[in-house]
Amino acid sequence: MHNGVLYQVGGTTGHIYNMEVRSLTPVRTETNKPCASNFPEPHLWRWTLLNKAENEWGRYRHEVELVGDEIIIVGGGNPHWASTLDTLLVFDICSNEFKKRPTIPDENYGYPPPRMCHACVRYENKIYVIGGCSEKKQ
Repeated sequence: MHNGVLYQVGGTTGHIYNMEVRSLTPVRTETNKPCASNFPEPHLWRWTLLNKAENEWGRYRHEVELVGDEIIIVGGGNPHWASTLDTLLVFDICSNEFKKRPTIPDENYGYPPPRMCHACVRYENKIYVIGGCSEKKQ
């Protein structure tokens, strides 16, 4: 969640993979009741397509972390491809555009292998990538 707005990034229908970015914004009305956090409870939510990502490979089973005004997309893929971790796809919330950001390899082990079906946890200023697998081998 960023400034009260939820974001959905990528996914699949089960057959088609995409990297579309959509926002889900609460619609506030004067009849909204405050909830426990004293934040008005929305009665309606509005979906907005922010970027169709036609130039990006569609993926699922990825993880995202919000850092400032950017959504960092870590790994993911489809049954035939898994995203490498030498470059991260980043969605800039302010410009509604994707960027690619290079990463720096571990001095001893290099880059992690391509990854999907993993977990990510952000703690302080680090994102930890845990578990996962690569694409199926033929």
